[in-house]
Amino acid sequence: MVRILHYIIVETSNSRPCVGMKGGTAVLSSIYRRTGLVLALSLLLVNAAYSYTLLNSIVWSGNGHMYRVYSGSSYWGDAAAFASTVSVPGFHNGYLATVHSDAENAVITSLLTLPAWLGGYQPPGELDPNANWQWVTGEPWTYTNWYPGQPNDNRGPGSEQYLVIYTNGYWHDYPEATRPSFVVELNPVPDPASIVGLGAGLAGLFLRRRKR
Repeated sequence: MVRILHYIIVETSNSRPCVGMKGGTAVLSSIYRRTGLVLALSLLLVNAAYSYTLLNSIVWSGNGHMYRVYSGSSYWGDAAAFASTVSVPGFHNGYLATVHSDAENAVITSLLTLPAWLGGYQPPGELDPNANWQWVTGEPWTYTNWYPGQPNDNRGPGSEQYLVIYTNGYWHDYPEATRPSFVVELNPVPDPASIVGLGAGLAGLFLRRRKR
């Protein structure tokens, strides 16, 4: 479960309320208009908790990483925030999945029953649908599997800046709207013995340099 903050704005004008909701920090603001003047009467923070269901999980021998597919309607940003909280025994540092080969794309596709968010995005303000795609991890963007004609900013320049993978394995650009599932990738926890060995090796290198 992850806490998602929502803006809830309640505006009363001439006795006719208008209610709007958008993903973000939750704010309840009652505004009354009299003779064109707007009086802010209250501001209330609200936390909304969302529950996601684990659909599938696998540890891929190709890199030793775990991939977990969760269902639950979610904005890309909310899915990314939840992914960063995921940790299971032997694995840590969760994030929306990144893809670097046909083999990895095929592994993720095999887990899907619904279209899902991946960890690809464009920075805000990018108007070229093909430019500046990035991974949430900062890894190089060297592999793609776009559906023919994608990415295309179908709703106008800069309108679709987040990455969705469909059940056929093809990628689509998509706006910051809700999708039914998302893929979380986790790194294996380093073996303590390997950490000790690395530390000993670095210490030995340092001592050898000191003796010169």
